[in-house]
Amino acid sequence: MIAACAKVEGAEIHWGGETGLRGDDVRGRSYAAQGQTPVVRVNSKRHGLSIISTVTKGGTMRWKIFDGALDADILIDFMKRLIRNAGRKVYLILDNLRVHHGMPVKAWLAPHKDQIEVFYLPGCSPESNPGEMANADLKQAVRKLAPARTKLQLVMSCPPFFIFQEPMVSIKTPPRQNCCRPDRTWSSLSSRFM
Repeated sequence: MIAACAKVEGAEIHWGGETGLRGDDVRGRSYAAQGQTPVVRVNSKRHGLSIISTVTKGGTMRWKIFDGALDADILIDFMKRLIRNAGRKVYLILDNLRVHHGMPVKAWLAPHKDQIEVFYLPGCSPESNPGEMANADLKQAVRKLAPARTKLQLVMSCPPFFIFQEPMVSIKTPPRQNCCRPDRTWSSLSSRFM
């Protein structure tokens, strides 16, 4: 039903998700002579970053890189940017992270109902969210690169992935739903990458 409501209103559906990357992860395997312990050199400095992103049915990805954990201010800023550049109403489908249901987010969404509506996936169902699949692909692509020794290297490893992936993502149209109210959970989403 979300797809039907989006079609009637001329809205664009975005699946959202968030992830984090670390610069001190251990990659691959190592070896040593028999009887000796393999030694893997790792980065001595810990640095990480967080990413919030959305993906549409047409494969357009929108993303923001930031420090620390996702909070209401970062989510609201991301939604502001999303509607500013969308050119039409946005239907944003998110998981049930506590921040997504926070009072500041709901207070911000109320006066912007004509520009953006938020729908929630059922709990423990990341397989239903193509945005989470894109995040998994990001982590796999970043791990294939040489380990990032600085925070800047870690940040710079992300944009090429998003730019390369943008035209490559294709998502099936979701099934019809019983409700198009944003306060209900979208319980039977079965979108998959083609």
